Amino acid sequence: MHAHRSAGHPVPSFHPPGQPSWSDKVRGLGVSDALQLQLEPGQLPWFLDELEELRAAHEQGVSEAAAVRAATTGTERARRAVEDSEHHRHELTLVRGVRDRVSRQPQGGAIVCGPAPMVSSLVRGAARAATEALAEIVDDQPGVCDAAAGRRLSAVAAAARAWVDTLVALQQLEWFTFEAQPPTGIVERPN
Repeated sequence: MHAHRSAGHPVPSFHPPGQPSWSDKVRGLGVSDALQLQLEPGQLPWFLDELEELRAAHEQGVSEAAAVRAATTGTERARRAVEDSEHHRHELTLVRGVRDRVSRQPQGGAIVCGPAPMVSSLVRGAARAATEALAEIVDDQPGVCDAAAGRRLSAVAAAARAWVDTLVALQQLEWFTFEAQPPTGIVERPN
């Protein structure tokens, strides 16, 4: 910070005092072209599953574009197939880069950084998957469960809660504004 701006005083915070900062889970880097996530240990498997699904989808996109390109030459459709293939190859490079840069923390969590649109999509997908898994377990539970089923239910519930918290933090970052009134639709999370 430039000395003339802060005169040696701490930079003020933009979140209410006494409440945890939403940036503890999601940080925007630069003009939020990239996002950094702080994942809890129970979130990492869900994140990696979403990343794998994204990788598989882009690999399929490359294959499909190659098939179209091989079947059509010199046409507008062939040109689009080349563009699609290049797009999917670029996205695969980004997916692999995010996967290779997952920084596992000694306490079991991880720090993940990647392109904002991709990370945003991965957070939404992981939150959806975790909450759907929780709903499925709850629907399938008999009236009484054994200890192993109870531990599984608790673990999935904790992961779902962590993903919901991360999703809320992401939405707060995406909708952040210096304006006096927050945008409609954002609801403050109770502590």
